[in-house]
Amino acid sequence: MRSLNVDVAVVGAGPAGCAAATLLAQHGHDVALFEREPGPRYHVGESLLPMCRGVLDRMGAVEAIEGAAFQRKDGVRFVRADGRPSQPFYFASHLQGPEAATWQVDRERFDEVLLRRAAECGVKVYRGHEATALQENDGVVTGLKVTHQEGHEVSATARWVVDASGRDGLSMRQYRWRNAERALNRVAVWGYYSGGTRAAGRDEGATTVCSLATGGWIWHIPLANDMTSVGVVARVDQFEGELQDREQAYQSAIAAQPWVQEQLRVASRVGELRLTRNYSYFGARTGKPGLLLCGDAFAFLDPVFSSGMYIALTSGGMTADLIHRSLAGDLPHDEVESAYEDWLTTHIEPMRRLIHAFYDPAFSVGSLVRERPDLRGDLTDILVGNLDRDFTELMAELGERTRLPAPLSDRLANREDACE
Repeated sequence: MRSLNVDVAVVGAGPAGCAAATLLAQHGHDVALFEREPGPRYHVGESLLPMCRGVLDRMGAVEAIEGAAFQRKDGVRFVRADGRPSQPFYFASHLQGPEAATWQVDRERFDEVLLRRAAECGVKVYRGHEATALQENDGVVTGLKVTHQEGHEVSATARWVVDASGRDGLSMRQYRWRNAERALNRVAVWGYYSGGTRAAGRDEGATTVCSLATGGWIWHIPLANDMTSVGVVARVDQFEGELQDREQAYQSAIAAQPWVQEQLRVASRVGELRLTRNYSYFGARTGKPGLLLCGDAFAFLDPVFSSGMYIALTSGGMTADLIHRSLAGDLPHDEVESAYEDWLTTHIEPMRRLIHAFYDPAFSVGSLVRERPDLRGDLTDILVGNLDRDFTELMAELGERTRLPAPLSDRLANREDACE
């Protein structure tokens, strides 16, 4: 068995893993990144929030992203179930400077841009290497067991392991940490279209969230090269009897949304439909001594507010910062996980609670803004990803209007109840 000794071993070459690995390497640490797939791989999650840019700037990746000619995204709009669109929300009305615009990306190319940046910064990249188990010594994670695609094994010893393995969840599987967000029990079915109708100017790249009379919704995300991602999201029971024929269920939803139907009238579908169900979850822990989880390896909320890529990049960045402080001697090893858990749970809780409110049929964002215009700025900050602030007043108002879930911090504090 081949052995490898590094400061930090990172599992997964998606945005979370690349962010953590790149920033740690920039600090001068010896970093190895293990990716199961031997080459570029498909992944859903194409829409970035404006505040993703901060981590991408720190990584030194923005120039390459701009050079890749991804679709520019200047805002978001919503469409009622009858097909009537709202006024677009432009990021520039709330933000200034470069963060007033972001991107819609095809993940195969975007993830490759980030992985190349990691390699440029000195990260040792091992493609075709699957991390199969975490190694421990006296309750402290000390490395990984890794299997190469050709069958030989690698033992990687590290002072820290970053689990950015995505929904596969290396740590969640090994420690049985996965928890379903049962109140967000949904099915998503999506596909890609070439051609179709596009808005002009700053509306061209807008994410559009289209309501369905049945209570579900459709995403419409324009991508580069005249491609569009279109996904239907609904409760599992709304798809019962039709899950075996996802095409019929998908087309029925498209036909029920006049705005989407018009956008796709002259478009052509490319490839097969994809489906995932019961996709909302969180981990019972954010890590343990020697281990931190980031991105989808810890939680996935819901696609409605495009939070997935934001959580991946920001949690990857914070993981790198805390591990660097630990390796530099500025933060005791045994305090890293608690500091990370406090930050992560506080950081994503406002977005998580707003998503729960969104799925309550009795809740209306429009009514909230009309009746409490003083909270418009708080609401907008959540939607652009500006989560490093206090949302106490907005959360209290949401609690008056809808039933909110128990905070993640409480769920994680009761670890026995959290584990499945």
